[in-house]
Amino acid sequence: MSLDLPTKGQEMPLDVQVMLGPRWERHGSAWARGAAFVGPTQHRGAELARLADGCATAEALERLLRDLRGCFAIVLVRPAWCALTADAGRTTPLFYAMEHGRAVVGDDA
Repeated sequence: MSLDLPTKGQEMPLDVQVMLGPRWERHGSAWARGAAFVGPTQHRGAELARLADGCATAEALERLLRDLRGCFAIVLVRPAWCALTADAGRTTPLFYAMEHGRAVVGDDA
């Protein structure tokens, strides 16, 4: 898993357009696809998105990602940062581009 964390002084309001396919589930400002275990409990779709949306900081998301095992991808958007995460095998690729000052995030290049 990879996660780019903002550094102090780097945070600024972020304009993000999320363009994901139909198999994604949303909770708040998080989208998830697939399934992952936290310990013995499996979380799918919207429940996985709910776990990610509960992470108020990039550090909290990083802690959650260390505990997840499975085939999944998560997009989490916060006012000053955005995280695109996937399982170690990258079973669901994620892409981004900057377009006219806006970050465009999607699962199809």
